[in-house]
Amino acid sequence: MAWPLHSMEMVAVSPSASTNSKKPAITILNVPYAEKDEAKKLGAKWDATRKKWYVPQGLNAEPFSRWVAAS
Repeated sequence: MAWPLHSMEMVAVSPSASTNSKKPAITILNVPYAEKDEAKKLGAKWDATRKKWYVPQGLNAEPFSRWVAAS
């Protein structure tokens, strides 16, 4: 069945799709400029907004332990 283009029905949004779902925290790194290429080779990503390197979700943070920012 095709939905008519002029339908005025509202689609309910499930609670799991709401904007108040929490995003997992990322691991921020303190990488000196001289070591940026090494961090990048390990898989670190640059966050231009924060101007910091970080470990992407799903990547083991252990190889980055020397650069983990103190909380």
